[in-house]
Amino acid sequence: MKIICGGWEGHVGPIKYSTPAYYMDIKIPKDGLFEIPIKKNWNSIIYAYEGEVEYSCANKNHQFKALECCVLEKSKDNDLVHTVKSKNGASFMLVGGEPIN
Repeated sequence: MKIICGGWEGHVGPIKYSTPAYYMDIKIPKDGLFEIPIKKNWNSIIYAYEGEVEYSCANKNHQFKALECCVLEKSKDNDLVHTVKSKNGASFMLVGGEPIN
């Protein structure tokens, strides 16, 4: 994983921001899994640029392939955890942040 902006598990990316946000380049190996905690009210997207991705949240599964984007579900009451998997490996950008308004 390359952290471009924001932080993850104590690591911080080089780009500074004025509102809380994150921007990461994530690679999942074959049969890999990655869990994404999304803070309540935050907006987040995944943009796959290589391979196929399946993600699930709150017992809902979604699949998409390279050059497709998916808006992650959010909650106004609780943080959510999204699970991202790939059977053959995949690369995607994870972008998100606190709403400005």
